[in-house]
Amino acid sequence: MEKQRSFDLRSWLALTLLAVFLSGCVTTESNIRPAAVSGGSAAIGDGLLSVLVAPGKSASCRNESCRIYYQMPNLGRDADVVVNHFLVGSFPSGEVVDLGTWSDPNVSISIPDSEVPISYVNMYGNSGQ
Repeated sequence: MEKQRSFDLRSWLALTLLAVFLSGCVTTESNIRPAAVSGGSAAIGDGLLSVLVAPGKSASCRNESCRIYYQMPNLGRDADVVVNHFLVGSFPSGEVVDLGTWSDPNVSISIPDSEVPISYVNMYGNSGQ
């Protein structure tokens, strides 16, 4: 008759750590990839969960993370949008675009190789204010 192995502490700890690490890969939050907002308009940013900014304009979000919508300038062409030094995509001129959810305390939005002024979003929930 074989002796049944007991579930030792080391095995239990390994499985617990594995479950914790894997749970970080699963989220219930929707983080849609950056895209043009259908219809070319977005819900007005409430400053709590979302903001809408335009070139050269700034906004504040009172939450630790915030969905950022950006009014593309009328350049007559698609333009790349850079958020905090990361290229998030190329978007059509004049459209309101969804840049996704950001949680950095300070977010800068720019269009490289253009004279378009930088926009800024500050997250008060992450600044200790």
